Amino acid sequence: MISLGTAVLSWLLPGRWGIRGISIITLLYLAWMAPVSLVLLIFTAVAGYFILHTGGRIPLNVRLICCLFLYTGILLHFKIQVAFASAGTGFLVPLGLSYYLFKQIHYAFEVYKKKLMRHSAEEYFIYLFFLPVLLVGPINRFPDFLKDLRRRRWNGPLASYGLQRCLFGYAKIVIVANYIFSYKIQQLTENKIIAADGWLANYLSVIRFPMNAYFQFAGYSDIAIGLSAIMGFRIMENFRNPFMATNLNEFWRRYHISLSSWCRDYVFTPVASYTRNVYMGVIVSMLVLSLWHEISLNYFIWGMVQAAGIMLSSRLMRFKSPFNPGRGFVIFEKGFKMFLVFHFFALSCILIKPQSWQSIMHQFRLLFNF
Repeated sequence: MISLGTAVLSWLLPGRWGIRGISIITLLYLAWMAPVSLVLLIFTAVAGYFILHTGGRIPLNVRLICCLFLYTGILLHFKIQVAFASAGTGFLVPLGLSYYLFKQIHYAFEVYKKKLMRHSAEEYFIYLFFLPVLLVGPINRFPDFLKDLRRRRWNGPLASYGLQRCLFGYAKIVIVANYIFSYKIQQLTENKIIAADGWLANYLSVIRFPMNAYFQFAGYSDIAIGLSAIMGFRIMENFRNPFMATNLNEFWRRYHISLSSWCRDYVFTPVASYTRNVYMGVIVSMLVLSLWHEISLNYFIWGMVQAAGIMLSSRLMRFKSPFNPGRGFVIFEKGFKMFLVFHFFALSCILIKPQSWQSIMHQFRLLFNF
């Protein structure tokens, strides 16, 4: 409701104050809900901009390194504290920290590569203090945001599209994620007939976790994209039917796109270029992607499983059948590949479910009749 009210206010305020109003409401919202996060966002935004743009004779690559140390140091500090805090402390990462620090890392790299249009500090701060994508993404890019900021005009069809995306997002969260996967599937697993079949109950529990997480996150992304459209901004997609992918490479081009493309541009490409080893780029990228969610052994192993799957998938894609299969076989093959990709991802998510290692091994034993 706050974001929707912000969207309306952004068009009611005169001139440039419309977009400034979004930043002011974002600031007030953080001051009320997460003052620590607000202090960190202001500090990193001011410090980073100052280092990158007023460094004088200091080489740009040194300034980039300073910014990276600042951003990653803060992120690791809080992530590690969460990882080692006892369950009773309730210690959490400041609201939106991972998202706005990754946006600042993106900005620092683009300044270093000298690919940005001339812009003011105010435009950069408006980019960071943009409420719809601040808390759950997507991790939108500054050049696209700057273009929309400068040509922002009321656009009826875009606003209508934004309302539609918000509706789809709420439907995904309330109906599909909360009702179907959180409530109905849970009821099914507790049904006497299904519960008596340990394998089926376990299988439903396995697919319930990634599907619920996907529809929750995809729904929030739809709402963020929709609210941004109502405000006159086109934000990048975060999901494009990932479970229709026929290999893991394609899956990660469709799933959490803003994060996976960020890892491709700022982790995979530099690492693969420096080491001249594509596989090393994949491993480090998936390591960053997994530990971005949580610094833990479970997520580390999950990330390495994803990297192994991507590398194996890349190998298998090189093999082509010497035969000329008919259309029916091609459709069956595509469906079978989608089945494999979905179940590879779903099974890997057993590793990151909030449960003990004994429970994890028990689930695998039930599924594969160990």
